[in-house]
Amino acid sequence: PEIVEMYKDLKPTHNRIYRIIRDSIFSGKIKTNEKFTEEAISKALGCSRTPVRTALSKLQSEGLLQHMTKKNIGYQEYSEKDKRDLLTLDMLLEAKSAELVARKGLSADELEMLNEINQMLYSHSTLGDSVISEFGVRDLHMQFHLLIAKYSGNRFLYKEIVNVRTLMRSFTSPKAHDDKHKDNYQTIIAPLHEKLLLAIQNHDSYLASLYMQYEISCAKDVYIQGSIIK
Repeated sequence: PEIVEMYKDLKPTHNRIYRIIRDSIFSGKIKTNEKFTEEAISKALGCSRTPVRTALSKLQSEGLLQHMTKKNIGYQEYSEKDKRDLLTLDMLLEAKSAELVARKGLSADELEMLNEINQMLYSHSTLGDSVISEFGVRDLHMQFHLLIAKYSGNRFLYKEIVNVRTLMRSFTSPKAHDDKHKDNYQTIIAPLHEKLLLAIQNHDSYLASLYMQYEISCAKDVYIQGSIIK
């Protein structure tokens, strides 16, 4: 209710719905693998299905929502080599996306969205789980990466990064929550994002690519030592 109230005056309607669902994901109010329909959302928010459809489409394009099927449910373990190979692939793909964004540049709205997400990553440890859950901050981090990929302008590259990141999103490890790693969003990841965005604004494609690779490599032990639960 508090999230709905927060955006009650936001226009247009599809943007209001987008913000409500996005914040509900980040706060943990919408759980991983939870299913819902356009009709249920439109009834809950008192609006037609058209703006709901637009909002859901945007969230899907950013990788926060996906079509759920039976094969997404169950447990699957991957070897350490599989995980390293996946991480290597992600680094290559995302380094290229950062390079392309730096060459192409960002619009004011695109830069504002990325900065907004990064500020939430910065403040995660002080806001507490009531605002952004551990799963929510993981999705927030994922959204930053998927937006960079989307803003590259290469839809085929973006699609591949969505697929890889969706799989990586399922990695869970105790390391993500131990004393050594729990503040990484504030002390390592968000500052690197700032440097990445500055390189992009300066159209330095080489430096943008390097910062992207380094940021991903900082989390390699969390990914590689984790299990995958689908």
